[in-house]
Amino acid sequence: MHIKIDLKIFLFALIFLLMKKIEMYALIMMFALIHEFGHIIMAIILKYKIENIEIVPYGIKMKFKVNYDDYNKKIGKGSLISLKKILIGVAGPFFNLMLCLIVLICTQFGVNFFNENANIFYANLLIFIFNLIPIYP
Repeated sequence: MHIKIDLKIFLFALIFLLMKKIEMYALIMMFALIHEFGHIIMAIILKYKIENIEIVPYGIKMKFKVNYDDYNKKIGKGSLISLKKILIGVAGPFFNLMLCLIVLICTQFGVNFFNENANIFYANLLIFIFNLIPIYP
């Protein structure tokens, strides 16, 4: 497994620091990491192995080793690997949506996480919506 860090992350951190929004950038990066844990957990359940992790200014990218036997197993008009890719792809945004719901429920019961409930909610909602845009990663 290779781990790579894009040095532009420091440029983004500097820009957010100058705009006095470094807390929001740190919050988004933290929840991007939690988002990636959603992908990792689903990949582990489906018996995939991580090949590459890259930390970039807008989050984290991962690549998994492909089991080529899954290409030949058909499910309907697709293959097993297509279904597994969909499940892994949906797991990350699902984690962010669950965190949004947890924050809403906690807010209803008066639990406030360091007076940051709104920022936590909007950071997760932003990551959730951004990951549902149908563009190539």
